[in-house]
Amino acid sequence: MLTKEIISIKGTREGLIIVFDPNDEFDEIKKSLRNKMEAANNFFKGAKFTFGQAVQAISSQQRVEIENICQQYGLVPFPKVSFLTSEGKNVKSFLKDPLLNNSLAEQAWLVSHPLRSGQEINCPGHLVVIGDVHSGAKVAAAGNVVVMGTCAGTVCAGGKNNYRAVIVALSIDKKSCLVIAGVNNEPRINFNNPKNQALIVFLEGQKIAIEPYPKNK
Repeated sequence: MLTKEIISIKGTREGLIIVFDPNDEFDEIKKSLRNKMEAANNFFKGAKFTFGQAVQAISSQQRVEIENICQQYGLVPFPKVSFLTSEGKNVKSFLKDPLLNNSLAEQAWLVSHPLRSGQEINCPGHLVVIGDVHSGAKVAAAGNVVVMGTCAGTVCAGGKNNYRAVIVALSIDKKSCLVIAGVNNEPRINFNNPKNQALIVFLEGQKIAIEPYPKNK
């Protein structure tokens, strides 16, 4: 009979995703995590890490405890990402816009700060960034991406052939790299960047299109 693996660690291009079942005893989760780190013998040292969505089912204190274990073994946390809950009511109201489609408000992950050059976020659902995505920063999401600031870096939406995904930003730098379902804005396309009006990026056939986002939605 196979023994259940309490902790599993998945490697991605961006870093490590630590996965566990929140229904397991928390002490067993911590013990298994320590055992994994010990067995790795510093192999993971310096790697970026985050947790799978199950982390939303444990308390904030418990999350801090397992984050601390990882950091004790030299792992580096991704920039803080949290699930979009009731504290983001104003954002959630905006996200219910039909143009953003497919239940974004219920599945969005929130990055509550700007992203600087060298920082990367990889999200399994929809993603909202409160602030700018600077040149040299990269965000990627399986669903839609909303940037509540200026997009000057790389923004990828619509993983796994999600051609209906969109990118919305308050402003977009013409040198930014925008990707939807693997289609990018190369060669660079010309677009108007109206003052005080957001932009929406979407696929039109097999090409990236950028249009003003309606103010009164």
